[in-house]
Amino acid sequence: MSAFEQRVEPADKAWQYLLFAAEPYETVAFKIPNEEVDRDPRTFFSSWDAERRVYTLALRFRVKAGEKRY
Repeated sequence: MSAFEQRVEPADKAWQYLLFAAEPYETVAFKIPNEEVDRDPRTFFSSWDAERRVYTLALRFRVKAGEKRY
């Protein structure tokens, strides 16, 4: 969800919201930087364990040319 779609705080184009929704729970949102997500299979992982009812998501942001990440 973009910062402009939510109505909880003033819109800021530097952020976006990652939403998780599952019945019977409330929707949970995480505020994350508005940067491109690296969808390379080595760095992007999601899994649903139906038996344990656990959802796992691991992601990284794409590194921009000339930018250093520590």
